[in-house]
Amino acid sequence: MSNDLTILTMAKSLAAHATTRQGLVTQNVANADTPGFAARDVRPFAEVYRGPGAETAGPNALRAAAFAPSASRPGHAGFEAAGAAATAYDITKIDAASPNGNTVSLEDQMVRGARAQADHDMALGVLRKSMDLIRMAIGRAR
Repeated sequence: MSNDLTILTMAKSLAAHATTRQGLVTQNVANADTPGFAARDVRPFAEVYRGPGAETAGPNALRAAAFAPSASRPGHAGFEAAGAAATAYDITKIDAASPNGNTVSLEDQMVRGARAQADHDMALGVLRKSMDLIRMAIGRAR
């Protein structure tokens, strides 16, 4: 029997990715009328995630580097003083500049925010159901 709980690691990583994406959408919307502001977003989760359960062979194996949460202060797992400000995601620019140089499209940001919310809800649902199954397996069902 395997003791690997890959589904929990994947769901946790998806929730963190969705949270980061929602934060960037919030920043983009807040700067929708700032001249010269360039909208930002994270790369898709499938390209970023390289943890347990990620493909290691085939056409999708050449994806981005491993998912690594930011470790910004002592006490965080993986903290290193020199690289304390490491970011987990590459930021991509969204192309659609207005005459003042701003690239934020509120309609586009609404769609991105809704997708981030759906991803986060899905990740939390998977975590919740997985924990229910674990509780049931050890005889502590609610």
